Amino acid sequence: MEISAISPHLPLGETQALRAPVGTESPVGGARDPVADFADALGKALDETNATVAHGDEVVERFVGGEDVPVHQVMVALAESGIAMQLTAAVTTRAISAYQEIARMQI
Repeated sequence: MEISAISPHLPLGETQALRAPVGTESPVGGARDPVADFADALGKALDETNATVAHGDEVVERFVGGEDVPVHQVMVALAESGIAMQLTAAVTTRAISAYQEIARMQI
């Protein structure tokens, strides 16, 4: 087995994927607003969590209502919504902790 050396440089084709998508720059000065980007990302994550939980609720309601829903689909939907809520709670706790740490910093 031959081990090749690790190259410190990425090939050009791979670095293009690391760049921001076209059209994401703001029209003034070409810089993006990091606060707006963070707020958008957080909003999308919360929307996805809400959709996952709503889907789990919908599958359970169909199952309880007597529809032909396999038990494994109900369990998978419940597990997905539970994991999504746990992740959201963990991120929320971490964000609050980071905010409190920043608030305690001396200027």
